[in-house]
Amino acid sequence: NTVVTPETLEVPEFTGNLALAIPTGSEITEVGEAGTYVITEGNLAITDNSPFLANNYNLVLSSNAVDYTITQKKINLLLMKLKKKITNYM
Repeated sequence: NTVVTPETLEVPEFTGNLALAIPTGSEITEVGEAGTYVITEGNLAITDNSPFLANNYNLVLSSNAVDYTITQKKINLLLMKLKKKITNYM
């Protein structure tokens, strides 16, 4: 059995990014709006980070593309009219 310690733990370095796409026909006009996006591997890659050796591993997304959905959240605001004018608050 191998004992894993912070000194023997293999931690990869990453370069590049996952790719985010807005599906054709979507009503989304800007990234970050509510809706469903498609995430792909893009140019994300693993690199050596001693003792981690990238050649010993394969970076694979669990499927060719992953759907990521941002949903709108309703908020309730309670606005009250101030009955007294505050002139000196310091």
